[in-house]
Amino acid sequence: MMRTITTLFFALCLLTLCSGCISILRYDGPYEGCVIDAESGKPIEGAVAHGTWSKVHPTPAGRSTEYLDSYEVLTDKDGNFKIPGKGLLVFSNIDVITLTIFKAGYTQWEPHSWLGLQNWNNWSGDDRLTWDEAGKGTFKMKKMTLEERRKRVITFPYGPNKTKKLMLRENNRENIEIGRSASTLAPEE
Repeated sequence: MMRTITTLFFALCLLTLCSGCISILRYDGPYEGCVIDAESGKPIEGAVAHGTWSKVHPTPAGRSTEYLDSYEVLTDKDGNFKIPGKGLLVFSNIDVITLTIFKAGYTQWEPHSWLGLQNWNNWSGDDRLTWDEAGKGTFKMKKMTLEERRKRVITFPYGPNKTKKLMLRENNRENIEIGRSASTLAPEE
């Protein structure tokens, strides 16, 4: 009986590991980048870099995710940001962050998995993102016309609004700059 339970437990652990829901050993973060103007190459200060972590669970239909945590920061005068990771993870179901970058007046980097971003040039064919040897990404953002800004929809990261204060503030700035009414402003509590 004990052998059957042990075999079943081992098989379940192996299935969970193979499904990509658990990593045996991984160091999470830090996640570093630089945000620059796509045309001038100058750093963009005050862009919001928002990272969201999720827990991954196996299901009969594949993976399901659940919000875990998030962290947001503004880029400095040199356009740099650093999002600390979760550190050393052992037998963890915490996924790498999903990154969103937003600055009023510029194109948005919509939510993307960090791993997907690291392979951006391989599958996208464009040069809006480059990586240095240390794993730091340079994210290019293009200035938008007033008309383009009025037509776009901002994509917010997953998670509760209380974890997106900088993102909401920057979205409010965008709405004010493009002339939307005060009723479109989100509370910034």
